[in-house]
Amino acid sequence: AAILVAAFWEGGAPPAKPAAGPAAPEVPAKPPEPPSPPDLLGVERTPPPPDDWHGARVGEEGRKALEAAAAAFAGSRQARGLQGRERAEAELRVELETIWGTAKMLAVPSADLPWVIAVEEPSDAADPESLAAGLREFAAAFRARFAPLFAATPPAEGTLRPIIVLRSRDEYLRLTRPPAFATGHTNLNSGWAFVPRTGRPVAEGVLVQAARQEFLALARARAPREGIPLAGLAPWFWDGAAAYFGLAVLPDGAARHAQDVRDALREGTLLPLPRLLAVTRAEAASLDEPRTAFALQPQAWAFTAFLETAEGGKRRGGLDRYAERELSGKGGLEAARECFGDLEALDAEYRAFVRSLK
Repeated sequence: AAILVAAFWEGGAPPAKPAAGPAAPEVPAKPPEPPSPPDLLGVERTPPPPDDWHGARVGEEGRKALEAAAAAFAGSRQARGLQGRERAEAELRVELETIWGTAKMLAVPSADLPWVIAVEEPSDAADPESLAAGLREFAAAFRARFAPLFAATPPAEGTLRPIIVLRSRDEYLRLTRPPAFATGHTNLNSGWAFVPRTGRPVAEGVLVQAARQEFLALARARAPREGIPLAGLAPWFWDGAAAYFGLAVLPDGAARHAQDVRDALREGTLLPLPRLLAVTRAEAASLDEPRTAFALQPQAWAFTAFLETAEGGKRRGGLDRYAERELSGKGGLEAARECFGDLEALDAEYRAFVRSLK
């Protein structure tokens, strides 16, 4: 090391070091960004996106118009004469008319049920009164089936559940923020449901979303004070169980799902139960292949049907136990194993059930 230094400075002394100037001021470190608050079930974002209204994409100017319309209604003579449910329905009508610019056809299934159906461009295929009648039948069956859940922790009363039927899929994609490849969805923050008119019967979409809204209301009642993160919800339950119980009141409502899941079994694409029940919301949302995305709901529907009906419904109690956990924010794969048993062994029985579907 000494030889190298001598050679480096051969020919003269090393240059003097420059005089030290004033030290540069230290740039304060940028504080870390606070973590984004998690999306919580039944809790709208604060502040909400500037172009959002309960899950409808209305634009920033549209949101300002809605806020002004809501404030004008609140100070009106009409509002002063209304209370409770009547006032909530009138407020909702103002919101819907402001969003679309024209009055929508509204129907209320019953004064003791929370739904309000709004149909854009009503027709024989999307008649609000017929859809309301289907909702009454669904509510009676669903609440009888899950009577223990409703009795243990009843949902809060007085919250309306809008189901908005849009005139086309293009309108649905323009006006909402749907999950990838969705054919209808419920915004799990606000509780508003959106159903586009497609080639399928409108009643199917309405009843599946009504089942999601029922589960959402039961979960809201059970949510701990800090809320239930949406990321922890199990897609198989929110998609499959909602589809099963929503379609159960329609004569042939499940025929398409039964055919789809039989095809999956024949083609070798039926997911093993441990894999199906392990799919997360983030994973489901990131699927970029339509065939894979559309396959999840029929397979989750089939598993719910298996639990509910196979061998005389002997596994129905396991579904009830799992529903209580899922709706309390404690679902997931391990909860499924505790409620349903050995999933690897159960998979063979599930596949035999799928073969038997008509």
